[in-house]
Amino acid sequence: MTIQPRRASNLLTGLGVIQCIPALIFGYLAISDFMAPPLSEARTWAYMSLIISAGCVLWAAVGLLSAYGLRKEKLYGWIIGLIYCVINAVFFLLFGWWQLGPIYIGVIWYLSRKQTRTHYMPIRSAPVEH
Repeated sequence: MTIQPRRASNLLTGLGVIQCIPALIFGYLAISDFMAPPLSEARTWAYMSLIISAGCVLWAAVGLLSAYGLRKEKLYGWIIGLIYCVINAVFFLLFGWWQLGPIYIGVIWYLSRKQTRTHYMPIRSAPVEH
C-alpha cells in the first residue's frame, strides 16, 4: 500500500479551517461589543474578544502551514502537524470539549504510523565501505 501524502495534508487543512470558526464567532462578538455605548462594560470586553479572535486565526494559520508543508512533502510540515495536533488534543481534552479530542488523537496516530513517518523523514543511505 502506498502512502498518499495529500491525505494527511487534507486532514490538517480541514482542521485548520474548522479552527477558523471560533475566530469568526469572537470576531462577531468583538464587532457587536464595539458598537456598545462608549463607557459600557461591553466595550471593555470587546478587546478581549478581538484578541481571542486574532489568536484563533494565528493558530489556524499554524495548522494550514503544516498542511502546506505536508502537501509539498517537507519534513517541517510533518513536525508542525504533529505538534499542532498534540497541543489541540490536550487543549480539547483539558477544557471539556472531549468530543473533539479524539479527532486530533486520530490524526496524531495517522501521522505517527511507520508508513507515514518514513515517507516524510529524509532517506538516509547506509555508509558505503571501500
